[in-house]
Amino acid sequence: MSKEGGEETVSLIQELGAEAIFVQADVGSRDEVKQYVDETVKAFGTIDMFFNNAGIEGSVTKLAEYPDDLFEKVVDINLKGVFYGMKYVIPNFFN
Repeated sequence: MSKEGGEETVSLIQELGAEAIFVQADVGSRDEVKQYVDETVKAFGTIDMFFNNAGIEGSVTKLAEYPDDLFEKVVDINLKGVFYGMKYVIPNFFN
């Protein structure tokens, strides 16, 4: 999500009388995932629900022709993103 889209979503939620924050992050980055979890806990005290759904398709091509950089991006987002999200969110369910 773009920063503008995230901020617009926050505004829409706040207009309905609820609280919201937007933290832009690369889910393939351990540090950025930890940061969005920490900022969420700081703002709300806990995490009650986590929708860990970031993912990309990559490219449909022959394995021998698949670009290494695209493969790494798919793994970073689809695998590492889920792992880091669970790693840093799960402990907050038990606080």
